[in-house]
Amino acid sequence: MGPEVIAGMLAELQDNGMVVQADTLEELAEKLQLPAENFVATIERYNELAAAGHDEDFGKPEKDLIALTTPPSFGCTSGAWMLCTLDGLIIKTDAQVLDANNEAIEGLYATGNASGAFFAHNYPELFVGVASGRGATMARHGVLHALGAL
Repeated sequence: MGPEVIAGMLAELQDNGMVVQADTLEELAEKLQLPAENFVATIERYNELAAAGHDEDFGKPEKDLIALTTPPSFGCTSGAWMLCTLDGLIIKTDAQVLDANNEAIEGLYATGNASGAFFAHNYPELFVGVASGRGATMARHGVLHALGAL
């Protein structure tokens, strides 16, 4: 998609009231019904990390650290329409959650969107049922493993 397509999509989302625009972070926070002081502090912290070129808070890759300093700013409130996480808890093939040393944490299992790394760097929304199928299959497998039935 080029800039023209993105601009058109953004304009349509604004016309539908899904995206709001503001000239200041405080104004954006108000439009999004967020506590302005916390919101501004969060953006300032992110900009510090972007300027340093290293995200020590969440590990965002350096190439993706783009400071949010040039108005206007845009925002939207998102909720249940988010489909999955591309990261998350890393699991073994038996759905056991791994610790920082890649060792299984006894008794801790994760499946579905709570477990990560399955979708790597994208979410294949054109493959209907891939997330729910994986979740159901891994949940069954994890329960059987926890019960010692595997």
